[in-house]
Amino acid sequence: MFTTRFSETDIRRAVDACRSGRHPSDVGRDFGVSERTIHRWRRRFPDDVAEADAVATPSLATAVLPPCRIFTAMGDLALLTAPIAEPVPLADAGMRWGGLAVPEPLVFSVVGDPEQGYHLLVLGRIPSPGLAAGSDAPAVEVRTAAGDIVLQATGIAIEPLVPADGLVLPQLPDLVRQRALRVLAETGGTFLKLHEDPSFAGLCRALVLGVVGRPAGWGTVLSLGGRLQYCVGDATFDPDDVRGVLLVGSRGVRRNPFLPQRRAAAGRRMQLVIDRAEALGPGRVLVLCIGYGPPACFVLEPDAAAPTTALHRHLQEEPDEALAARHYLLRCLRPYIRANAPLRALLRESLTLIPQTPPAVAAGRGLAGEIDLAIGFSDGGLFVRGWLADPQGVVADLQLVSAFDEVRTIAPDALAFPRTGADGRRRPGPDDGFVAYFPNLQPVMPDAPVRLRARLSSGAMVELPVASVIGEAERGRQELLASVPPNSAGEAMLEQCLAPAIAAAIRDVAADAGESRMERLGPVAASVDWSIVVPLYRSLELLPAQFAALSADPDMARAELILVLDSPEQEDDLRRALHGLGLIYGLSVTLVVNGRNLGYAGAVNAGAAHARGRWLVPLNSDVLPRRPGWLSALRRGLLPGIGAVGPLLLFPDDTIQHAGLYYDRGSDGAWLNRHFLKGLPRASAGALQPREVPGVTGACFVVATETFHKLGGFCTDFAIGDYEDSDFCLRLREAGLRLWYAPEAELYHLERHSIQQHASYLRGVASRHNRWLHGRRWAAAMARLMDDPSRWALARRGDWRRSLLAAPDAPAPAAADVSMVA
Repeated sequence: MFTTRFSETDIRRAVDACRSGRHPSDVGRDFGVSERTIHRWRRRFPDDVAEADAVATPSLATAVLPPCRIFTAMGDLALLTAPIAEPVPLADAGMRWGGLAVPEPLVFSVVGDPEQGYHLLVLGRIPSPGLAAGSDAPAVEVRTAAGDIVLQATGIAIEPLVPADGLVLPQLPDLVRQRALRVLAETGGTFLKLHEDPSFAGLCRALVLGVVGRPAGWGTVLSLGGRLQYCVGDATFDPDDVRGVLLVGSRGVRRNPFLPQRRAAAGRRMQLVIDRAEALGPGRVLVLCIGYGPPACFVLEPDAAAPTTALHRHLQEEPDEALAARHYLLRCLRPYIRANAPLRALLRESLTLIPQTPPAVAAGRGLAGEIDLAIGFSDGGLFVRGWLADPQGVVADLQLVSAFDEVRTIAPDALAFPRTGADGRRRPGPDDGFVAYFPNLQPVMPDAPVRLRARLSSGAMVELPVASVIGEAERGRQELLASVPPNSAGEAMLEQCLAPAIAAAIRDVAADAGESRMERLGPVAASVDWSIVVPLYRSLELLPAQFAALSADPDMARAELILVLDSPEQEDDLRRALHGLGLIYGLSVTLVVNGRNLGYAGAVNAGAAHARGRWLVPLNSDVLPRRPGWLSALRRGLLPGIGAVGPLLLFPDDTIQHAGLYYDRGSDGAWLNRHFLKGLPRASAGALQPREVPGVTGACFVVATETFHKLGGFCTDFAIGDYEDSDFCLRLREAGLRLWYAPEAELYHLERHSIQQHASYLRGVASRHNRWLHGRRWAAAMARLMDDPSRWALARRGDWRRSLLAAPDAPAPAAADVSMVA
């Protein structure tokens, strides 16, 4: 909206219109300004000043101007009114009663204008006896802080503040009566500490009814749970000009923490949230709206509120005003929802009934954009992805506005990426996508709606559409991991946006999963040496082959098999399969079912929590033993100083998949995990040689259960799965332990059989994020570890590719040669 400076003539015309009897709000509407602005314009002309609380004017009224009047109530409460010649400075003024200083606090106010004259109001508590209606007051004196006399009077008859005939403050101008009401109810209750006094509440009720008249009723009153109520009604004033709301009950007077607001851009329909505190007492509550004009009063009946569930119907019945109602309610109730679960649920339900986004805008003007993905997290964080087409370059920045009117700025070119169509090709035009992450939006309501507006260079605002915010944890993680093309996730985007958002998503999924459920199936081994933990996700078809291969090993008599189902929707299918496999093979099985998909690290940790064996063996569901005895072969490598031992893993064609893990830089300089001799025949030179290695794969290795728990298990910061195994190996080295490769333990690995079922991993940024996070934590340690070329000869590029083939049936060593440890 663009505004122009009003000339002196325009302002004078507005003031003259008010003098003619028109209401300031009507005049303001003619000029396109608020009622508050009209009152400010009126004060610019000394012949039309509406009121002045304390004007710093050097001239004082030193003469006594009768009639001075004194009103009393509640035994010691006195209200003095007197006409004075001019406004006076009343800061730190004092009052004497019968020659004695009246103790503070005292409330002074000046009201009036040159035409009607000025009046002084003083409110205080008189401790001396004799302050009774019908008696005469002793000498009264009011002086400024400088000692100048403002008022001197004696022998004034004391009148009751609320007489029997109900005429409150008779024979005083309306402006003085209205200001007296405000001074007494608003200021006096606070400064004189009377706001919880039932007698004072009764006095205020009588004053309100006597000064304002009969109160109006509300058109709609809805309960918001507890003491909060939402009221809608027609106002005879401009709600935007109200600067305070007083609630007058049977036992107390309180200031309402909320101000009213218009329900629509035009009209006088008003909405107000009322905090009906217990201190107000039972019965009717008078709602006094105080602003720049005359005060207005509404009455709130004790049983007027409709039940909380009626809020949904109310919003649906008035869709034109529902959006304004939503914004107002969210802003008012922000301090309450953290500790009020029913209120939080009510707001969340109501938000789903209101249109969340404006229609597409500016399509014909070349400016368009939207937020097409928004994900909220339980810690108050918010991730957004959107796009902006601004061919003319008129947008200064984008502003995200939370449901509680918190504004955060988005620079659309800061974290930009090229958008692609369904065919994977880049879309033509300057409508690149952008992502942003906003931490700690308060209060926390993960699925609360947000708004997007473009701030133009001129300062004007344009609303843009926003998709509904996703608050469900697992869906949010899936959408987040697939939100950006992997090649677009650069260092800045990962550090500033994706990494903190992924960390929040992982925490939310884990919290949403709750406690895992455990059940022991089949025979329970009396003595357990090995606890084999097998995470299962979507792919169950290899389970019969794995059971068959494991059951043929004599070591399984002292082992337990812990199956961790990380896709809980398959629980019924898995139980049916285990029933048949249990009858055939009779293995000791422990079934652990996660509440949500926690990824490889979370699944192994959940299984390890129930392990009873001395040695823990994480085993992928697509890993099958080549021959019996592999468990004993791995255990023999766990000599003093060795933290974990990994086996020889083969592809189905007997080529090598894993003969130890090492760290190497990729073409872009980022650290990667690589496997020794990968793709070469099983009998390649070096493949059958036990040795120390930089790390071992998480597909299969053995570690002491106690060591695994001391290190805190696998780190769950990596999305879905990848790099948690090398992270664990580096933590073992950090603890002073080494890693060992035992080729006499041979197994087949049908690589990435389960992770291929995870769509958000395959087409998203999970792998890139995990590599970035791993390198950020361990780059220096990996560089130091791999700096010795003689120690890791097989890791030198090209050395192992020139390896000579050994005899294809060369026997595996019987035990690890500890002398090979560097």
